[in-house]
Amino acid sequence: MIDAEMKEVLSRNICYFATSTKDGKPNVIPVGLVEPIDDSRILLVDVKMNKTRKKS
Repeated sequence: MIDAEMKEVLSRNICYFATSTKDGKPNVIPVGLVEPIDDSRILLVDVKMNKTRKKS
């Protein structure tokens, strides 16, 4: 669950989104447009996440 403090931090800071390949190679990107939708979902604006999307 995403509490009020987490929502505030997400709304006012750049966040880092991390994924990894099946063999464990990491990929981390900064995401500036992040908005909590509700207590269990976060909206990430997808701008040039081609490498990240390939790993998921």
